[in-house]
Amino acid sequence: PVAPAEVVWQFAGVRPLLADPDPRAAKLSRDYRLQLDADGAPALHVLGGKLTTYRVLAEEALDLLRPYLPHARPAWTAAGEPLPGSDWGDAGQAREQLRHQAPWLPEATLRRWASAYGSRSIDLLHGARSLFDLGEDFGAGLHAREVAFLCDHEWARSAEDVLWRRSKLGLQMDATQAARLQAWMDSRRR
Repeated sequence: PVAPAEVVWQFAGVRPLLADPDPRAAKLSRDYRLQLDADGAPALHVLGGKLTTYRVLAEEALDLLRPYLPHARPAWTAAGEPLPGSDWGDAGQAREQLRHQAPWLPEATLRRWASAYGSRSIDLLHGARSLFDLGEDFGAGLHAREVAFLCDHEWARSAEDVLWRRSKLGLQMDATQAARLQAWMDSRRR
């Protein structure tokens, strides 16, 4: 058994469920419902849902909002262009592509980048010929170049954004490393 002193991190996830007469949460529907309030400015309420249905939910939401968005294009997520970074295929294929591009990249970083960024890893590697070219290593294989990418392209603003929202690298880094990362991010904005 795991003792409380051995726990390094915990979190609680919250997922809204549609009401049901059965009070047992495990029996509640994981479906979603969209409600458009068009009195005044349109407001779309999303009730319930789950991560695995986000694309379908997004397309249905835009279909409901289309009368209020005159320049909206038709739905594209299911049959249109691939999402950014996915043009190298799945994570395994992306790993092989990345390994070919940067054989010097440590395996743990290579795996993480392939899963997180796919072909967008090329942007992280631009001009780099060695690990040294990726800049300061804040710990757990997180280098300055990746942090700059997250700030510039994924709106990361704090060490917490980088370590917990865009990765779970906070599990592998201590408070001193996180503080050094935050100081670097703060100095970059000056």
